[in-house]
Amino acid sequence: MNKTRAITGAETLALAMAAIATIAFTGKLLMRSDLGFDFTDEGLYLNWISHPSNFKIAVTQFGYIYHPLYALGSSVALLRQSNVLISLFLAMTACVCLLRRRALDAGTQFTLSLPLLGFSIVAASTSLLILVFASSLWFPTPSYNSLTFHALLVAAIGFCLAEARPSRSSVAGWLLIGTGGFLAFMGKPTSAVVLGVVTLSGLVISQRLSLRMIAIAVATSGLLLGTYAWLVGGSIEQFILELRQSVDASSILESKYTISGVFRFDEINLALDEICILVTLTLWIAVLTLSTYSSRFAVRSTAAVVLWILIAAAFALSTGIFRLRFQVRDFQGLQLLPLFLASIICFATDCVFRVSATVSRQQVASAVFFVLLPFAFAAGTTNNYWQVAPSTAFFFTLSGFSLIGARNWGQSSWRHLLPMAIFSLVMTIVIVEHGMEHPYRDPNPLTSSTVPVKMGRADDMLRLNPNFATYLEALRQVSSKAGFQAGTPVIDLTGHYPGSLYAIGAKPVGAAWLIGGYPGSNNLATFNLDLVACQELVRSWVLIEPDGPLRLSMNLLQRYGIDLQRDFEIVGTLKAPIGAFPNSYKQELLKPKPDSREAVSACEKPRFAVN
Repeated sequence: MNKTRAITGAETLALAMAAIATIAFTGKLLMRSDLGFDFTDEGLYLNWISHPSNFKIAVTQFGYIYHPLYALGSSVALLRQSNVLISLFLAMTACVCLLRRRALDAGTQFTLSLPLLGFSIVAASTSLLILVFASSLWFPTPSYNSLTFHALLVAAIGFCLAEARPSRSSVAGWLLIGTGGFLAFMGKPTSAVVLGVVTLSGLVISQRLSLRMIAIAVATSGLLLGTYAWLVGGSIEQFILELRQSVDASSILESKYTISGVFRFDEINLALDEICILVTLTLWIAVLTLSTYSSRFAVRSTAAVVLWILIAAAFALSTGIFRLRFQVRDFQGLQLLPLFLASIICFATDCVFRVSATVSRQQVASAVFFVLLPFAFAAGTTNNYWQVAPSTAFFFTLSGFSLIGARNWGQSSWRHLLPMAIFSLVMTIVIVEHGMEHPYRDPNPLTSSTVPVKMGRADDMLRLNPNFATYLEALRQVSSKAGFQAGTPVIDLTGHYPGSLYAIGAKPVGAAWLIGGYPGSNNLATFNLDLVACQELVRSWVLIEPDGPLRLSMNLLQRYGIDLQRDFEIVGTLKAPIGAFPNSYKQELLKPKPDSREAVSACEKPRFAVN
């Protein structure tokens, strides 16, 4: 009895320390939310979120969804902190709901206790991987990716609560499934489609599908979407028209934006050492998990010691006492797949050695549902799906929790899931810390961001590395000296510096990002600029990068009767910072001449294509 108490006490204390480590690491991420900046994708996200009404033609609508968070303080750091806390809270809730689901399926009572809450905090740590793009690069600002992840979490909570029969919790579950579907559509319509198929499959397998209850989810999604379309688009017809236009516009860039390009199968290329690590981790987690079922003191105590070592590693890694340095691998996020693979081994072992064991439909349904959600998240991206999917490896964790079958499921069954939860915490810290050493399109580690820089139209401040800070300060001085004021429209022809426009408080013209570098970039820019009124085009400033690697055609504006040499004056020349590319390129800021306003009449003439 004393030995049993010692083991359970050691496991409980391990859980408490793991929860403290998770909270401490989350606090560290919150404190670092004012560090770093990306001029490309992040510039797009911030331009969209700060003033979403400026850009109606877009497949994704994340700008409107996250705008209320931005409106609270007009702060980039606050946006990033919101991303951290929302992800963690929703993941904790999903974990609690899954544990409740497991208890109800086993016919036992569920009570949310302090250990279960602490366990859910630890397990939810994997949700922080959404802050690291493709499990490699630090990128904490909310975007369509984070909105899609949050939508999947909401739907996952609903999936765990939903029943075929009506009850308060069941109705709430179906409402959340509908809400999750709506939010997924706002983030990435392709992900919403896959989410619908995955959810229906899970409900069918678990025999919880009811036409009457599913009508609640469908009605919820329809009501939210209709309300949104009316508020934002003015009418459902107009919203649908703009959505179709945005889909057509996206397909201009390259084939991966077409329907056939979205639903594809990408290859996995793992090196031999990566395969060895993956197999080793899988076996290690499986052995640790199975050892929690042992009645032998030596086995249980050894497992407890290993857990303590893992927790110590988590503290050492998050505090910087120990750094695990490794080269960026294309598929390094797949090292989180053992969270699911180990659970299959445990599930198979349980079925083989327990002759009387029966396979629960609920377990299988939950496992299938959760393991497919990362691929619902990846659907629609132009990147390799196997690189992107592990950003939502939290669902691998939940899938593993679904398969691991405690012989007597109860309030203390979290002990059997603890090895997987602590492993997910350590792996999350390893990947996120590595990501902070490699911020997205920034050659410097995040800790090098020490120079305060004013951002946007409000009194918001970020700390950037000296290279980025010097560039933005030069751009701000040049524009201010030339009479630039916040809200002035600017056409960005650099092809990859929408963040510069956000930083000086400009209004991007045509799109939140006139993206360059794709086969159809010039055609897409023309498509977007055709939607802009001539009065705004002729009074817009222009930012160019004459020799830049992703520059748009300097002749784009001739279509509208605007000539850069005739109608503009160069008010400043500066060097772009070294970021996505190893070399710096000259940029020029152009201001329209006073008499260029006469070009309105020329612009309003029939527009013709210019190569």
